[in-house]
Amino acid sequence: MPDNHIHVLVAEDEPLAAEALAEVLVEGGYRVTVARDGLQALACIAAERPDVLIADLRMPGLSGTELVRGARLARATLPIVIVTGNPEIWNEATEPEEREGVTLLEKPVNPYRVLEAVAAAAATA
Repeated sequence: MPDNHIHVLVAEDEPLAAEALAEVLVEGGYRVTVARDGLQALACIAAERPDVLIADLRMPGLSGTELVRGARLARATLPIVIVTGNPEIWNEATEPEEREGVTLLEKPVNPYRVLEAVAAAAATA
C-alpha cells in the first residue's frame, strides 16, 4: 500500500465522479484533495504542490486541457492522469509533446486502473 504522504489532486466537476475517485484513492492509501473546477485545481497546484494530478477534460471555468497547460507552466514535471469519456477530444486539442507523460483513462474507469495509473505516475515524480 502506498504511503499516505503521496498527495493526489483530483480535478472533477461532477460530485459523484469526484467522490468515487477520492474514495478509491483514499482506500488505496493516498492523501486526496478534490477541486471542483480547473481554476480551483490550478490554485491548489501552486499552494499545495500535489504529487499527481487527475483531471477531467470537461470542466467549467478552465477545461482539463487548459489545466494541463497551466499545470505544466507551474510544475513541468507534475505527473498527470486524464480521465475522460471522450479521449478523442484530448488527442484533437493537444499537440503530441503536450501528451507526453500524460496517462489517459477512459470513463467509466476501473478503480484498479486508477490506482495503477497513480502508482505509475507517482513513481516518476
